[in-house]
Amino acid sequence: MSKETYNYKRTAITTARDLCYSDEVIIQIHNAKTENEISRIMRDARLAQEV
Repeated sequence: MSKETYNYKRTAITTARDLCYSDEVIIQIHNAKTENEISRIMRDARLAQEV
């Protein structure tokens, strides 16, 4: 994993916690392998929270 991906993942996890996303979302981000996957998880969590 590149340093940029590692930093992106850490930022996404911090953001998910700040936005009170579920532990399931945080675990999915932790297990993600690419930045695109992390972005998709964050987007899906945001859309699910709006409902």
